[in-house]
Amino acid sequence: MTDCSEFRPMIAALLDAELSFGNTARVEEHLKGCKDCANAFAEISALRNSAGQDELPPVLDIWARVSEEISAASEDDVAAEIRLLRQEMKALREEIFGLRRELAQSKTPQLPRGIVLNLPDVPTRSLSRYRLV
Repeated sequence: MTDCSEFRPMIAALLDAELSFGNTARVEEHLKGCKDCANAFAEISALRNSAGQDELPPVLDIWARVSEEISAASEDDVAAEIRLLRQEMKALREEIFGLRRELAQSKTPQLPRGIVLNLPDVPTRSLSRYRLV
């Protein structure tokens, strides 16, 4: 019995027609005399044939979804979204200005840099339906 470890990796290459003529002949000759490798060849071949018959799921096409969303948004929708974001920015600027004024007027010590305040009244999410990254 011959050493199958040399021929096992070549079975898939044989099915893909990637072997040289000499190696193709060697593997085919080995398959004639080795039941285990012949069974492996038959299993791999059957798997490949059955895989081609199954209907594969459609590829996720992200650009198609993005394109649909962009084309569905009218100019009025985009303008309304921009107005909403500008209002949020204005409110945040006013809040920051007010906090700075309060901080400047207070006698409380300033927090060291790197400290993050938990401000429960400040919205953590934008009202916009779009995510800004």
